[in-house]
Order: sequence, then structure tokens, then C-alpha cells
Amino acid sequence: MSTFFFVNESCHRRQAEITMVKDFLILNGWVEGFRLRTADIIVFFTCAFCQSKVNEMVNEIVRIKSEMKPEAELIVGSCLPKTDKESLGRVFDGKTINPTDFSQLDSLANINISIKDMPSMFGKEAMSSQERQPALAVQHRTSIKEVVPKAINQFRTEGTCRTLKQIPHMLRSRVLSKRKVVMLSVGCLRKCSYCAIRFATGKLKSKPIENVMGEFTEGLKSGYKKFELYADSIGDYGLDIGTNLGALFDEIIHLRNARFSVGVYDLHPSSFMKYFERIAALCKMGRLHYLYVPIQSGNERILRLMNRPCNVGDLREKLLEIKRSKRAFFQTSIIVGFPTETEEDFEDTVKFLKEVDFDDAFIHFYTDMPKTKSSELAGKVSKDTMSKRMARILEAGIRHSVSRTRQEWENIPTYDSVSS
Repeated sequence: MSTFFFVNESCHRRQAEITMVKDFLILNGWVEGFRLRTADIIVFFTCAFCQSKVNEMVNEIVRIKSEMKPEAELIVGSCLPKTDKESLGRVFDGKTINPTDFSQLDSLANINISIKDMPSMFGKEAMSSQERQPALAVQHRTSIKEVVPKAINQFRTEGTCRTLKQIPHMLRSRVLSKRKVVMLSVGCLRKCSYCAIRFATGKLKSKPIENVMGEFTEGLKSGYKKFELYADSIGDYGLDIGTNLGALFDEIIHLRNARFSVGVYDLHPSSFMKYFERIAALCKMGRLHYLYVPIQSGNERILRLMNRPCNVGDLREKLLEIKRSKRAFFQTSIIVGFPTETEEDFEDTVKFLKEVDFDDAFIHFYTDMPKTKSSELAGKVSKDTMSKRMARILEAGIRHSVSRTRQEWENIPTYDSVSS
């Protein structure tokens, strides 16, 4: 019996893709294995939003190829095949899939059900969760009781065991499963000048509102109290099928006799402004537990170069209004060292972060990505300057995810070694 093994380094936005691939393989008679070394195919789901991640994924492909059995096949999926084909080609020339094209899976052995025959999750023709037959990924979920004996045996025979490292993650997943994830759409209408991910995600495809609310109803019946709303660009939700995020918020606001809250992820600042009244209403009702608005910069000139134009003053005031409610965990992200960014431009960003006082911020160092508009801009900021600006964020006492920033660009000096 043929087995498959998933290596997942992708983000939360790619979970629908992972579910689709798993269901496809199981429907065609494949069985999910426990070990990379014994699997017949390995599917590696990648993350590639910046150059450091691309390098990390390339190194991981080299590692996987060295550990898989000689006759096994590796398939590389998610964003890397579309965001940086050249870097991928240096270490891999096999089958690839991406969020908009799974067709190469049909060339696997013993495939009886084509990928095009799988039930649609997004778009006008999307089936509801009840109509989509297999919830096979859930039915075949590995249990802790199954993993532990196999992990111990592998450790005894090989002296090492990657499966053991998965157990804490599985336990965390059990806890996080009390939060129901609802993926609203895939694809993005935005054309941010630095973003290569949109080349992988393709055109916008949204779930009909009735399907989304059906998932809410199912979740409430199952006892869920927190719902996480995800999309590649959540502010674009519904624009391809004649609706919008505001209409969905209205449906959520008018759900009666139910205690729950929602988390809203990756909300473009312009969409935050557009739907501010509904967001404020959700917050006032205690139905908003998380809000992520990636501002990327506090300077209007830089925002225009990013193709994310915004009135910074209006944005700050509305963000502060949500912040003052103290109802939701409030997160943002910024890019340090965007081309032509001056000290004064960066100081505007630091000032913005201090004034709004987000609960957390992701700090990303700018890097060129293939085929992006920003990669063609002159005025690149040096690594040394970026590092010094990062130190100023630390000195300002701005709360941020230091560990993720440290991992993102290994060639940037570590923060504690940067002089103030």
C-alpha cells in the first residue's frame, strides 16, 4: 500500500490547500505514513514570502532529499514554485503544485479520481462543508496514542526521531482545536509592490456567505466559542461573487443567542478603514478577540511606493479607537528598510507604533523578491542601516516578535550586538 508524508512549513492561509491534497490522496487509495524515511511520496508545503524564507526552504529541500528513500518521490507545494522558480530549480526539478494548480498530482501512479473532480471549496460553485464529501483529513487525523509507540521504536532503532518533535505540536493542536478556523477566500486583488505571494495565490476566489455562516452554525453547535477568519487578503472577501466583508460582518453581528468571538487576520489598512464601523460594533459587543492590521509603514510616501496608499492620520485615530476598547489582541507588521526609506521616514513608523501601542508587531527586513516592482527601485537600504533601525525599535520599547525577526534574516547582526 502506497504511503504519503507531509512536511508543512507553510502559513495558516494554505490550510485549505493541504486539506485538498490530503483528501485527494486518500480518495485515491494512499495512506498517510508516520515517517519521511519510509514514505513513497513526500509533499513539502513551503513558505516563501521573503528571501530568507526562500533560502530556508531550499535548504529544507536538500535535507528532505537526503533523508527520503531512493525510490521515493518529492513534491514541492505552496508558494515557492511560483515566487522564486529560479532558486527552487537549483535544488529540485520534480513535480510542483501551488495554491492555484494541483494538476501534476494527476500524474502519480494509480490515480482514479482526478484533481479537477475534487469538490470545490471556493468560488460561486463552492460546495458547503456538508456537501463536500470527504472530511477525510479529519477522519484520518493521527492520534497521540498512535504516534508515541512508533516514535519510541524509531528512536530505539535509529537513535533519532523527528516524530518525537511533532508530539508537542500535536498536543498544542488539540488545545487550539477549540478555535475553529474559517477560511473565507484565496487569492488577492491587491498589487503591493514588494509582494510575490500573489503570483502563487492567483485570482480571488471567495466562499459564498451562506457557506461561511454554515461553518459558523456547525461550529457553534459543536461548542466552539472562538472563530479565526483567514484569507490571503481578507478585505477583498466576496468581491468576486457580488458581496463583501461588510456583509459578512453584518451576518456575524446579527447572530443571536450565541456567545462567541472572531479573530480577523491580514486586514489591509484601507479595508480596515472601509469596514471600521462594523469592526467597532463587533468590538463593542465583545465579539472581536483578535485583529491583525499590517500597516507596513507609518510614512505616506513609503506607503505610496508600496502601492498601499493611506491617510496615516485617519488610520491612526481609528486604530486607537479600537485599541482603547481593550477587547481585542491587536497586532501589526512593518517592513524595515524599504527602498529609499530615509531616517525621517523610518522615524514616522516608530512614532506610529509608539502612539498606537500595538500588543505585538512583526518586524520584517526588506528583501527583493523576483518579478516585484520594488525590486526594480533604486535606493536600496544597506543591511547595516536596517540593523541600526531595528535597534531603535528595541530602544523605543515597542512590543514585537523578536524570535521571528531573528530567524527571518540570518545575515542581519543579532540585535544585542548592535550598538545604540
